[in-house]
Amino acid sequence: MATFVYKGYDKTGKSINGAIEAENEKLVVERLRQADYIVTSVQPKTAASGGFQLSFGNSVKLKDVAVFSRQFAIMVQSGIPMLRCLDILHQQQENKTFKNVLAQVKKSVEDGSTLSESFAAHPKVFPQVFVSMIRAGEVGGVLDEALERLAEHLDKEHELKEKIKSATTYPKVIFVFAIAVVCILVTFVVPQFASMFQSFGSKLPAITQFVLDLSHFMQKYFLFIIAAGALLAVLYVQYSKTPAGRSKIDAISLKIPVFGPMNLKIAVARFTRILGTLVRSGVPILLALEVTEQTAGNAVVAKAIASARDSIKEGDSIAGPLAASGVFPLMVTQMISIGEETGAIEAMLNRIADFYDREVQVLVDSLMSLIEPFMIIFLAVIVGGIIASIMLPMFDIYSQIH
Repeated sequence: MATFVYKGYDKTGKSINGAIEAENEKLVVERLRQADYIVTSVQPKTAASGGFQLSFGNSVKLKDVAVFSRQFAIMVQSGIPMLRCLDILHQQQENKTFKNVLAQVKKSVEDGSTLSESFAAHPKVFPQVFVSMIRAGEVGGVLDEALERLAEHLDKEHELKEKIKSATTYPKVIFVFAIAVVCILVTFVVPQFASMFQSFGSKLPAITQFVLDLSHFMQKYFLFIIAAGALLAVLYVQYSKTPAGRSKIDAISLKIPVFGPMNLKIAVARFTRILGTLVRSGVPILLALEVTEQTAGNAVVAKAIASARDSIKEGDSIAGPLAASGVFPLMVTQMISIGEETGAIEAMLNRIADFYDREVQVLVDSLMSLIEPFMIIFLAVIVGGIIASIMLPMFDIYSQIH
């Protein structure tokens, strides 16, 4: 008997989780289904309890899952039996990790599990929004439509992540490169001139003296600096994993000049896109809000969504609690309110998502046009300052010789 950790929902839509002993995952799912629970995840306790794991290559990307969803939808629409679809998609999959996962999904369906339960057993590959939409498609008899919407949603999510990368990767690379150049110059190049400057005897320019002092400090405490940097990085990662730490970091990320508005637009686009897609697919609103809360990507936004979900349980609307949170822009809450009043909430949510997707793209393009020259100037000032600190005393020496 092994211990398995499970997650899911009861008949009222309330989330459940716990541990249960059984011979295999299939028996766990069967026992939970007999108790009228909807299972979203079952994992061996050792795998689900955390721990440090490394993964090299063959990771399943969001784009891979989007392509899989679209191909699956086309096959189902063509009348191909589901197991045959899974078999074909498994055989043609080139990603070894994804291929192995699809083999397990196919085996689970053959053993009697539903398609959504089979996908839910692999949360690292199939996100919760994927599982929820598949479940809604199964219940409503519109699996092909659910898969098609999933493909569209995952494509949008992939585009959003690429926009985030394009906005943040360049400055990160330039900043790291600048730090590396400074460390090399100060630690290895500047000391070569130190003895010559000391033999010169006269007072050195302030910038030269500063660079020499910095060079001596880095040479003396180089290992300590590396160790301290590594320790700070570890402490930051550990702090970010705590609820309080994650909430604090995410709150700061929404207030950072220039990047804060972009982070908020990204969060709003993701929230409205996922919620609109789930509601359109027939997922109950409380369950849809719980899924969006867990996939929000920002603790502050997730807290606002949780507040809205609690208010809806008490008969309130969605827009009211979202507006009261102070996180979402007025335009967003007003459009959601209109969507609730007119009964077109899913259409309104998708319009908001489209609008903010465009806003993010415009903001990213603007940032890139501003960041590139700024980072070049920053790098030129840093490196130029170090070179100037070396050249100024040499000019003095040259003038005295002549």
